[in-house]
Amino acid sequence: MSRGVNYLKGARVFIDDCHFENQTTSGITANLTSAGALFVRDCDFENTNVAITATTTVPPLFVDATNISVHGNTNGVIYNAGASGTVTNSFFSRVIGGIALSAGASTATMNVTRCHLRSNDTAINAVVGSTVRISDNEMFDNNTALGGSGTAFHSANNNIQQGNANSVTVTGTAIAIQ
Repeated sequence: MSRGVNYLKGARVFIDDCHFENQTTSGITANLTSAGALFVRDCDFENTNVAITATTTVPPLFVDATNISVHGNTNGVIYNAGASGTVTNSFFSRVIGGIALSAGASTATMNVTRCHLRSNDTAINAVVGSTVRISDNEMFDNNTALGGSGTAFHSANNNIQQGNANSVTVTGTAIAIQ
């Protein structure tokens, strides 16, 4: 099967309590030509090319992924052109050959909070011009913990990194803890 869910139009789509496995393209694809919102909760992604990929030609496309589990995939969650949102309380392991979490376009914004990223090729990536905000995450034994542009990363300075082979230095504006 190519895709589990192919979100092409509509104001909002909610996907709860689903298991996606053996998808050759993606578990969930949001490819809009208008604004929209995608809410993914309590879902598992195993052996897919991409767990969730999101793009729109007419922003905004808001994507909220909460309590997802991504194992043995080529890529995890990718926010492309016009996409923004949050990935929280989620687990990523053995994402090999790609990236577990990525702001993959200069117009993408990704907020990553309370996620556990272990044994991935790249845990979190930020392309030049994108914005990735990270807070309270654990990154263990990845080839690269933080990849891409250090200026795109904004940190609350409460993330844990250990056993990673590489990581860019976060040089973006610090997130204030209040």
